Amino acid sequence: MFPAVMKHAAAHLSVLVAFCLLASAAPAGAGNYSIPPADAERRFAQEPFEILEAKRTASGVAGAQRWKIRFADGLVVKVKWKAAPRYTTDTWNNSPRREIAAYEVQKLFLDPEDYIVPPSEVRCIPLAQYRKIDSNAKPTLARTQCVFGVLSLWLQDVEEPSKIWHPDLFDQGGYYRFSIASVDVLTFLIGHQDGRPANFLWSTDARRHVFSIDNGVSLHAFPFNPLVRNWNSIRVPALPRKVMERLDRTSVERIASLGILRHLEPDANGVLRPAKPAGNIGPGEGTRVQGTTLQLGLRDSEVVEVRERINDLLKRTASGRLPLF
Repeated sequence: MFPAVMKHAAAHLSVLVAFCLLASAAPAGAGNYSIPPADAERRFAQEPFEILEAKRTASGVAGAQRWKIRFADGLVVKVKWKAAPRYTTDTWNNSPRREIAAYEVQKLFLDPEDYIVPPSEVRCIPLAQYRKIDSNAKPTLARTQCVFGVLSLWLQDVEEPSKIWHPDLFDQGGYYRFSIASVDVLTFLIGHQDGRPANFLWSTDARRHVFSIDNGVSLHAFPFNPLVRNWNSIRVPALPRKVMERLDRTSVERIASLGILRHLEPDANGVLRPAKPAGNIGPGEGTRVQGTTLQLGLRDSEVVEVRERINDLLKRTASGRLPLF
């Protein structure tokens, strides 16, 4: 009997050791995402789902909602949904293209486990489905049959701090230093102009992974909030070396690709679906509506600004005016 008990205990011990090894190898941001970013992007963009629950979020003025959705394979996740404005799909404080731009710009210098903008994707939800939660819903664009907006993965184990900038934590050199500096790089590159605490979260564990969860007031959005100190300049005293090395390796072509972020065409039922673009249908505009085609991206002038801001950071760090760690 004793050998059997020992064998049983050894089996449990091996499982426990394996679990600990996996936990120690888990990427930094994994605990705050219920599913990996790439999986969220794919599912949000095209996989069918059922809306199990819809509630208004606790803050915000643009009508964001907290949903619980279930995919065809049974996976249930919590998401933030923000329906876009009708006709234009873009206003100063509700801009799908600016939210997606922030999500994509971070990819220039961060790995998925370090993302500071939650996994986000645009989606046009069939009108028949949407009217189950809003009986008065109308199509976002004329001659389509869907409600367009942004789905973002709901972060877990996070909270809203009274402020996100803590010089003492930065000086300690933990993960917070890397994360807040990465936030500053992103918000500088996109010209973020709404520094209210409600627009930022951080993880509840000791890492203090910082997230920028509302990036709509950026890229010259007007009006903006002049009553708070914003994050459209470099406020941290030093930047991560690996972030700057990634930006230094970023090609002009990669930056130019931000000109087309998403392209959607209606299917046979009038529902906008992701499609391959033939080209930029409006380089001078950020949100481009051509008939029933919808294309989102950075304006040509905004692409130039992102490139110039990257070059500015590279010059400041190369000269030593902005230290690296």
